[in-house]
Amino acid sequence: MTVTDTDKGYRAILAKLLASGPGVSVFVGVRASAGADLAEIAAANEFGTARIPERSFLRSTVDENREKYVRLLG
Repeated sequence: MTVTDTDKGYRAILAKLLASGPGVSVFVGVRASAGADLAEIAAANEFGTARIPERSFLRSTVDENREKYVRLLG
């Protein structure tokens, strides 16, 4: 299986966060504390498997709202 990551604004958002100074943090995605089963299910839905079609809920949301997020971080 091949995964291709196309930067659709990540670097710009990351630069804004880094410029915000120390103590600023953002949690994104399904956190490990949610449990391994949930993380595996989330990954299967985000990227798809041999039996499950891709149902992106993280990348698609970021892509669709990229401009809004950059504005909010500004």
